[in-house]
Amino acid sequence: FMQSSPIKVEEKFKLTSLGIPADVGKQGNLTMESDRFICVKEAAADGAISFNFVDVSHGFKNQKKQMKGDATMMHPSKNIITLRTGGDTACSIQIVDLTKKQVLREVNIPEPHQYWHWVNENIVGVVGTKTIYHIDI
Repeated sequence: FMQSSPIKVEEKFKLTSLGIPADVGKQGNLTMESDRFICVKEAAADGAISFNFVDVSHGFKNQKKQMKGDATMMHPSKNIITLRTGGDTACSIQIVDLTKKQVLREVNIPEPHQYWHWVNENIVGVVGTKTIYHIDI
């Protein structure tokens, strides 16, 4: 006797229909901070990096921007991104308003990044190897 599952799984959209390669849909290349945006990192054959910002709430509209970075994460409700670059010993976080094309904050963290997340509408939390940081926009 099988009971129906309390969780409903339903396919809503294929990122490949926007020209996003299927092989980039994995952890490290893709973030989804809310039910509004999906961010996908693509690396071209020539090494150029671009990010796709897919607005789920507006018909899966895609903004593709070429920029340097290791990862990006969209603000839960605003057209603001966080962009992370870094290496084995430190990382840099930029918070950018895409509408105004303006860098709101840039912070250098003296240790490698382990995890990050929008804590609320104004704060990005970053977990380093030794310390937890809050970056207020």
